[in-house]
Amino acid sequence: MSDEIAVNRAWWDERAALHGRDGFFYDVDAFLSGELPMTRREVSQLEAAVGELTRVELLHLQCHIGLDTLSLARLEAKVTGIDFSPVAIDRATALAETAGLKAEFIVADARLQQRGGIANVSRSAADVSAESSASYVEVGFIASSNGSGRRATPSARG
Repeated sequence: MSDEIAVNRAWWDERAALHGRDGFFYDVDAFLSGELPMTRREVSQLEAAVGELTRVELLHLQCHIGLDTLSLARLEAKVTGIDFSPVAIDRATALAETAGLKAEFIVADARLQQRGGIANVSRSAADVSAESSASYVEVGFIASSNGSGRRATPSARG
């Protein structure tokens, strides 16, 4: 792993340990009480891009501590969140358990091979080693209802 990637991962590991506990970002208590951190507009944009959430599997890139991923699980989507920060994935997994929501979280590289403008996503791509991780440029979702992937980026939120 390059020094640049190691520094970036350490920075995000530190943030993941604080977010939701620092009073500035991510209202974990509100989420656990039933609120969705995603806005209705974000959910509507995602549904417009991929269809009914209960009928798709979503791969959430850069899921961080998992609140948006878990929001989609709460809306009955089948979700997997990936992030290159093991600390973020540990937090996301713990939040899923606390909230009683079903979601899978994987430490993985969000850089995906592109074919014809559509991301080629498979289970093996989501399972890549954390050692090949990099900093990410965009937050997005990959949806599949029949094995084909469609990319949806509902917002520029980080």
